[in-house]
Amino acid sequence: MHKAFYLSISLLIVIVALEAFITGSNRNLKTVDADFIVDTLATGLIVPWAFTFIDRNILMFTERSGKVRLMKNDKLIEKPLLVLQETNTTKKMGLLGLCKHPDFEINHFLYLAYNYTADKTPFLRIVRYTFARDSLLNPFIITDSIYGNQNHTVCRLKFGLDK
Repeated sequence: MHKAFYLSISLLIVIVALEAFITGSNRNLKTVDADFIVDTLATGLIVPWAFTFIDRNILMFTERSGKVRLMKNDKLIEKPLLVLQETNTTKKMGLLGLCKHPDFEINHFLYLAYNYTADKTPFLRIVRYTFARDSLLNPFIITDSIYGNQNHTVCRLKFGLDK
């Protein structure tokens, strides 16, 4: 796994732990050792992969199985925000990337990257959506011709300094 992935997960754990202490939340916290606290936020997920905070109380994340999910105020919304039916989830492929546009507060653009198959060949597709009223609307394909790999296409979406 990539260092950035572990750093992101570690940061999420620290943020959740700090939020719990600051707000005095009585969730089921367990001390593992002096440096870490384990807190179960959701169960029954299928390989959670990428995440972004929409705002202070809303976390959006992907499941490699092709679902985009929301957590609001630390509660998982049961109905997925989006289910990508064409996602190829064999081996280590699936819905892999999620990021907000740098001007998200203005344009509400979110980007997803996922594997699909055409003529028995795996590809990676990058699609822009507009987030509105807890929905992902107006899909616009940025590219869908990136060759994939059945044993890890490896994808992390991120904007450069030039947006």
